[in-house]
Amino acid sequence: MLGENLQKARLAQKLTQEEVAKELYFSRQAISRWESNKTEPNFETLIALAELYESDLSAFAQGIEPQKRKKHINLFAGFGLVFFNFVLGFWLIITTALILLALYAIILALFLAPFIMIFAVATHNPHITFGNANGATGFDW
Repeated sequence: MLGENLQKARLAQKLTQEEVAKELYFSRQAISRWESNKTEPNFETLIALAELYESDLSAFAQGIEPQKRKKHINLFAGFGLVFFNFVLGFWLIITTALILLALYAIILALFLAPFIMIFAVATHNPHITFGNANGATGFDW
């Protein structure tokens, strides 16, 4: 329908396809493809055509029904997206949990070590030992 409207506007101005093509720096074949609805000009070209034909864009659009876009669902892409995010998310959660667990264990050990040492010294408990550079353990009072 757009092509017919373009052709009617061109003929109303008594212009040939060659004259329009020369004016807009397109080939005559491009003008012919537009008028036969094989292709459509871009928006900037439609504006230039409206100026050349001393018309407005609404005149070109009369009788044209908007095309509905079809939704294409790619099941493989959807499955891959869900699977990848699940696997990545699962391992990310596990890794974060293990790092936090290790961090909490280190903090707990640093917090409890002085109390364990004080307890061992105060009770003279030989079972609570600390290794030294020689591998010897326990306290020799």
